[in-house]
Amino acid sequence: MTARLDLGLPARQSLAQSVAQGLLEAIRDGRLAPGEKLPSEAELRAQLEVGRSTIREALNGLVLLGAIEVRHGQGTFVRDPASSGALDGMSDALRGRVDVELLEAREATELAIAQHAAHRATLEDLEQLRALLDATEARIREERPVAEEASRFHLLLAQAAKNRILLRFIENIMGLLEERGEELTAIPGYPEWELAAHRRLLDAVAAGDGDEARREMASHLAAMRTIHLEGWESFRTPDAANE
Repeated sequence: MTARLDLGLPARQSLAQSVAQGLLEAIRDGRLAPGEKLPSEAELRAQLEVGRSTIREALNGLVLLGAIEVRHGQGTFVRDPASSGALDGMSDALRGRVDVELLEAREATELAIAQHAAHRATLEDLEQLRALLDATEARIREERPVAEEASRFHLLLAQAAKNRILLRFIENIMGLLEERGEELTAIPGYPEWELAAHRRLLDAVAAGDGDEARREMASHLAAMRTIHLEGWESFRTPDAANE
């Protein structure tokens, strides 16, 4: 009989990171013992109220990190750590892996989104984007959170690209964008930098310049890669500050 899990996930339960983190905590505190069989994917989906892709991403990440193992024909089991500190740092490692994969996926899709938006955006699309950035600027002046607005900019841009598959991708990563954004927008100077980057991107889209929109998006995502993987302070060196 497999264990029933109560991982205490946050209200937004659609993130693989949250599921994986909860499983790691269950392993650490003994709710999932070494050698114990995990519930099936279907059982985990029902218990945690998340989708199949979320469960699979979380489990795949934990397999790569060595926390669990899949025994074909038997199920998925908690691995016996080599020492009491074997799980230390796993959450950070998983988070780093998710960040890298997210960046790679964004780089593969959002350049096309920016280019298509420059060619296909309607006046209504542009008005919505401008209004959103103006509202973001006002919230920054009031020192209010802007993670949701920053993420919504990418959603509206995808809507302007008029491609349902690209739009679905952005919809699927909105939770991750907001989660990362909540951390970054709390850093002094970051919201202003991000707003300026979004305005440059919108200017290129509004001008109908697909190549420039693509370049601005590439520059933005390259900066995000540095910020996510090396930190804001590393990005804001004298050389990087001029980008």
